[in-house]
Amino acid sequence: LLNDWRRVRKLELVANSIRDRALRGESSDTIMESVDSSIKEIGQMSVVSDELWTLGELADKDGASSIYDATRGNAGIATPWPEYDAITGGLRRGRYYVLASRPSLGKSSIVCQIAFHAAFRGHKVVLFSHEMDRQSIWRRISAAETGLYAWEMENGELSTVEKEAAEAWIKKYRDLPLYISDRSGKTPQSMTAELRRFKAKHTAYPDLVIVDYLQLMRSGGKGRITEYEDVSALSKSMRDSTREFNAAFLVLSQLNRAIEGREDGR
Repeated sequence: LLNDWRRVRKLELVANSIRDRALRGESSDTIMESVDSSIKEIGQMSVVSDELWTLGELADKDGASSIYDATRGNAGIATPWPEYDAITGGLRRGRYYVLASRPSLGKSSIVCQIAFHAAFRGHKVVLFSHEMDRQSIWRRISAAETGLYAWEMENGELSTVEKEAAEAWIKKYRDLPLYISDRSGKTPQSMTAELRRFKAKHTAYPDLVIVDYLQLMRSGGKGRITEYEDVSALSKSMRDSTREFNAAFLVLSQLNRAIEGREDGR
């Protein structure tokens, strides 16, 4: 009861803060981002602690097969590459993956293919792009799937027949469960709010969340912090989100260009 009173009190303080900030003329986006983080913290103030489990308690609650069959209800999301899936088991919900390379090696192209492949198989996919706009992403996906040239699409150089092929592809896949956000400068808090709105609209969280790419995000930290601290804070925040949303998180990261100074460039 004491802990529940504390939660109610904190909610009251958040409500008062919302009112005061709105009266000061702060933007709704700024207020919502910070409020979302506060509500999450309050929600984590559990009344009863269920964090410590014996093997027997876990088996009674989730079933013994949850121990020896890790794929039960959590089969990995397949990628376009069976060889990768054979080694990793695919992209598992509740796990955090990083795809990293030096610039201009095709990271964005790879995740566009992964996103389309997963959505084609019925998985709900959300792609947060901080580098490309949504038209460019769909253009890149459609070019890979139709065999048309993205450069010719970009410059309006497709023939009449090719345009008809592009239109047919769009009509075929218009309802694919692949959702793209190209709003730049996102923070983990704004992404969290977006994913909660997604659940409110679609009744479930996405199966796969892709972020392109880490260094173009803002951690939302106050004061002067180094790039290393900023990236570490971003990574930790998204790693925590994998558990909250029970989704596979695939995050792109750019390696330092100095790696190109190595003899083999790898």
